[in-house]
Amino acid sequence: MNRLITGIQILLGIAFTLIGCMKLFAPLSTLATSMDWVYLFPEIVVRLIGAAELLGGLALLIPLVLKRMHRLSAFAALGLMLIMVLASLLHLSRPGEKGMVIVNVVIFVLAAIVMFKRFRDSTNKQVLNQ
Repeated sequence: MNRLITGIQILLGIAFTLIGCMKLFAPLSTLATSMDWVYLFPEIVVRLIGAAELLGGLALLIPLVLKRMHRLSAFAALGLMLIMVLASLLHLSRPGEKGMVIVNVVIFVLAAIVMFKRFRDSTNKQVLNQ
């Protein structure tokens, strides 16, 4: 089971790191070809979303590399869950994008699984160390 959670964590970490980099560094005109919502917001908002996704993705991956700080993964997953809730609200408000909510829900559930497992693991380690 732990391998499955680690696999989900790696998948989410890589995906959010790449998507975050794209939103942070790609020109808005390039982003608009696949995400037409970018013109609804000022550029700084799109860049902040990208930065949040990039940091969240890295925060999922770093504890796996260091083999410590697993609570960071739990907080990162929680933050990414919040981003998915906000993304769902955006997609629900736009005609023709309601199908994207399913993707947001799947990502939310995967992040929730990682969050609960990593919080439980870090709590159990604290109890064992006392």
